[in-house]
This record gives sequence, structure tokens and C-alpha cells, in this order.
Amino acid sequence: MERTNEINNFIKWFAKVYEQNPNVLITSDSIYDALKNYDFSQEEINNKDAKDVVERLEEYYSKSKRLNVYVDLRQTSFLQFRSYNVSEFDSNCVKLYVSVPKEKYEETAKIIFDYIEKKKIKSLSKISKNVRSDSIVLRLPNSKEAKQVIDFINKNEKITKFARKTNPFLYREGIVGVVFDRMLSYNSVVSELVQKYLQNLKNQNSLNNASYQDFKNYIKEFYQSCFRNCDKIGNVDSFSILRRQHKSFDTKGEGIYNLENVIRLILNNIEDNYNLDSYFRYFDSVIDKDNIESFSKYYSEMYNKKDLFNHNILPKERRNDAIIIENPKYKNYIENTKEDYKKIFANDVNINPLPKERRNDAIMISDLYVENKSNENNQSFSNQNNSNPYLIFYNAALETLKKYGVEQLKLALNKASEGKYESFTNFNNSRNNLVKYVNPSFIGLYCRYYLNSVGITEINDLIPQFVDTLNKLENNKTNSVRY
Repeated sequence: MERTNEINNFIKWFAKVYEQNPNVLITSDSIYDALKNYDFSQEEINNKDAKDVVERLEEYYSKSKRLNVYVDLRQTSFLQFRSYNVSEFDSNCVKLYVSVPKEKYEETAKIIFDYIEKKKIKSLSKISKNVRSDSIVLRLPNSKEAKQVIDFINKNEKITKFARKTNPFLYREGIVGVVFDRMLSYNSVVSELVQKYLQNLKNQNSLNNASYQDFKNYIKEFYQSCFRNCDKIGNVDSFSILRRQHKSFDTKGEGIYNLENVIRLILNNIEDNYNLDSYFRYFDSVIDKDNIESFSKYYSEMYNKKDLFNHNILPKERRNDAIIIENPKYKNYIENTKEDYKKIFANDVNINPLPKERRNDAIMISDLYVENKSNENNQSFSNQNNSNPYLIFYNAALETLKKYGVEQLKLALNKASEGKYESFTNFNNSRNNLVKYVNPSFIGLYCRYYLNSVGITEINDLIPQFVDTLNKLENNKTNSVRY
């Protein structure tokens, strides 16, 4: 409850400032600075320089046989602590923050890194040349060693006695802040989300409504539309941290997957009932190589189709850009389309630039528009034709639940995780769409990655939560995604 109140106060404070100063731009930099200096007085912020401390620590560990201590030219404001038994940089690390006042900075760093050195723990860590709420950043490549270090810090009376609070958007295990951000920055993503949230309220003249609960709902809606429904996946481009780090990723989808990981963790972390075991389940799932590969590929595909999520026909000058999806519909286009749209297709869309072997896989915007007009707004998402495996999966589950109840849904989910779909109903063509669009490995992958990360290990255990999700979807038909 303590962190919830802190987040609420943090957000309300910024909202009040921007409400009273409407000409001041809402920037993520301002929010990041507040997170960076969290729980420090203005006097401490003014006296934050700790270069002398860092120089002494560099000298102290210069002869270490297990820690390579150096300044990376790409991050000159930090001193790096890298274990010699780490052969190459691995970004898939548990990330820990420890915050202490300047006068205890050197002592705390020595206690922690002496322990890491003595226990031969792999470290990819760093400390800042300025005292801040994330001065000591510990990156540890596995859950076991991370827990070992967390336990050590929380049992050390010298550190716990004078430790400061890490910012409230982090999950706190004792005095240690626990996150994961791979190639991104957790605090930067938090800052950008808070900025987007406050700007949204300002645009609606409702900054006075800012609160922890409203912010949480905002992130949930953003996460659902961006990473689950994928109808607004293009919004990932609004994150400056993702744009800055784009060269760190092999594909666009890998970067999106990283951002999804961080935003989902933010949602987890701001819940009062989150715990370390839940975090480690999350961590193990997001660094799984199969998950990284599968979801990076999936998000790349969804991002490349992002224009399909526009409800309107594209401007005429864009109609020559056929959007490719894995759906052979063009060959049936003329037979199945009204005359008016045949003309649109014939007059405004030129498919000649498409490679010959891909022309039968093209779906044009005019076709998309026809489908939208035929479905109209009052159609439930279970009737909508799309190739998003998440929605098709939810659709089949929802129709099965409505028609046959919870026990049949349990049976269908268990069999589906083995790639067998026969226990789903085919009402509204839902089972056929599963067969047509959803790879048999998807549901097993979905259960392992998404459900396990929130503490669910057996499919049957997810039923209450899953049924609640399905009922919410059914109750919000008009808010469902339309393609």
C-alpha cells in the first residue's frame, strides 16, 4: 500500500504543477529527473557529485582478480564492475537498484562488491559518479545469484540502516529495487508513460483527475491495444528510448518485444501484491530464447501490417501500397465484392508492382473497408475476421465458454496447448479460424510466456482470471478491435 500511495502522490504532484502552469511543456525528462532524485533533498541534489568516491573505488578494485573495474567511453558518468568470468555482455540480466546517501556511498559499494567478488558472482554492474536514487545498479545474469545478492543486502544492517527508498514504480524487495529492461531503460519507459498519461489528461482538460488508479488503467489500455490486440502497435514509435536504441536490436519486432516486457513489468511492479517469486517467473519467461525469437517475429509481422488497423480507406496516393498478409483473398476479390468497390479496386489500386508469387496473398485497403462496413460497429469482436492470433484465440475461447461453459473451456485449452482444437466450438467460425490462422504451437507458447509470467503454471489455474477477461471482452463489444 505504501508504494501505491507514493505513486499516487507522485502523479498528482506533477498533474498539479502542469495544471497550474498550462504553458509549461509536459516532458519525460522532467519526470525522469524526479525519479532519478527520488527521496533526496534539494541540498543533496545540489551536492550530488561523487567523482572522488568513484575514483577511490576504482583504485580500490584495480588489483581485483575477479572484477574488471573501468570507465566505459560510452557511459563516462558510470564506473563499470564486470566479472572476469563473464565472457561477453549479456543484456538479459536481473537489474537491481540500491539507493544510499552520499556519505554512505563508498562504504555501501565496498560491502556489496566485496561480497560479489568473494562469492564469485557474475556481475555486469555499475555505479554513478553522481549520487542519485539509482546510484548503484547491479546486473546479474540469473535468478539464483540475484536472489543471493538481494538477501545479502537486506540482511546487512549497515546498509539497511541508512538506505533510501528507490522510486515507487520499481518493485521493492526490502530496500532493493528490482526491474528488467534488457536494452532499454526501465525508468525512461516509466517517464515516457507518465508523460503520455499526463499529456492525455491535459488534452482533455482533466489533469485534476490524475491518480494512481487512473494511471494504471491508462497503462493497461495502452498495453492491451499495443501488444495484445495490436491495433495500435504503431504507437511504439512514440517511445524515444526505443528509437534511440533501435540499432541494439536485430529486428523491429525484437525492440517491440523488449518494450512489451518492460511495460508489462511496470504494470506488475505497481501492484501491491507483486512478489519476488512472481518477478523471477516473469524474468525466466522473457529471457527464454524461444520466446524472444517467436514474439520478435510475431511483433515484426504485426508492425508491418499496422496500416491494416486503420478503420478508414487510405488516401488515394497510398492505395498502390498493397498491404501483404498471409491470407489468400485477392484471387476471390472480384467474385466476392460489391460493384462499387470493384471499381475502386480497378481504378485506384495497382497491383503490378507486387511480385507475381505474392499477388494472390494481397489484401487491398478497399477490401478491408468493405469488411468493416459489413461488420459495422455493433458486431462483437467474435464475429470479426482478422489474422491476429491473440484475438482469434480469445474469440474461440469466448464462444466456447458462452456455449458450453467453464469445464468445456478447460478441456479446450488443455487440448489446444497440445495443438488440438477439436474441443472448441465452431460457432461463428471460431474453430475454423484457429485452424486457419493460429499455429498449433501458439497457444502453448502463449500459456508458457504470458500466463506463467503472472504466476500461473497450470492451464486450469488460469480459468478464473481467463473467464473474467473473456466476460470483460464480451461486455465491451463496441470497444473491440475492428480491422
